[in-house]
Amino acid sequence: MTTYGVKKERSFVCVFLLLICLVMAHAVHTGWVVSEHEIRVHPPKEGTPFTPLFQASTHPPDAYRMAMPALGQFVMRYTPLHSAPAVAAVFDFLSGFAACYLFYRLAVDGLAESRFAAVLFLAMVQFALAWVVPWQRPETMPTSLYVAVTLFSLVRVRRSAWWGLLIVGVTVLQGFVRTDVPLVLGVSMIVVGAWGHELERFGSRRVLMSAGGVAVVISAAIQAYLRYVRFPGLHRWPADQEILTLGHNLSHVHSVVTGGVSLLPFALFAGWLIWKRPRLDALDLLVLVASALYLVVWLNAGYLSEARIFVPFMLALCSVAAKVVGSDEGFLRSGGHSN
Repeated sequence: MTTYGVKKERSFVCVFLLLICLVMAHAVHTGWVVSEHEIRVHPPKEGTPFTPLFQASTHPPDAYRMAMPALGQFVMRYTPLHSAPAVAAVFDFLSGFAACYLFYRLAVDGLAESRFAAVLFLAMVQFALAWVVPWQRPETMPTSLYVAVTLFSLVRVRRSAWWGLLIVGVTVLQGFVRTDVPLVLGVSMIVVGAWGHELERFGSRRVLMSAGGVAVVISAAIQAYLRYVRFPGLHRWPADQEILTLGHNLSHVHSVVTGGVSLLPFALFAGWLIWKRPRLDALDLLVLVASALYLVVWLNAGYLSEARIFVPFMLALCSVAAKVVGSDEGFLRSGGHSN
């Protein structure tokens, strides 16, 4: 594709992403407004903890997610934007657009013909964004941006050490947003670095495993600091809340249906991978391994009914699916119909 064609495509994608992220942000704002209204009309029972948007929680794991409440309070205090739902919508719009654009670049960079992959990405990304609301949380889209920035930096780290420093920096910040994602992503880097092949895109096996090790150490250290130093003695509410949630997820129809619907596009992509067996590069493999590991975490430590938990990896899978399917020669020759 010519330079002019690339610029036109990127401009079109930016406009499209701006529009869909604007719709998502509007839904986020409405969701928070409705939630606040419901709390005012139907206040929680006495003794039931409730944490308003951008207020510090007194129960884990929300208490450990300090970054977004602190940032929200800062914006509301020092800017003319004093509405918490509006601030949350702005955060989600900015981080959502940036994350989606970086995932688009990961999908199309390096493809000789990228228009079909770009269209596929724009179509698939809406499946992921649909699950941000009504389970909106202020850390969902910033966490998606963390995953996008980390992957985008990894494929450029061999060009300059500054990309590696960027990975370290965003991992430290992410540790105060949600520590589970950098931990899983770091473990995945180590796994792919140890057993993967054709890792030239990341520079070398040592670079990938080193980046993974740093991510694991940083996220584990921050979690230990938050739990044992910054917030010692905090307890979950309710006290008898189950930590392992696999039994709940498999025994409740609502959880099974919600999780099944949210994962269906990606299950279809997994089936396509098994059937076609296309060639995957190291980045594709890393995303697939990280998504699989995080799916295990979600099943055992989260609720399938809260599909927004998996949104960061849904977006990453959209990028991989668009690139792999969009670059499949047999698929393209048949005009979009598999042989």
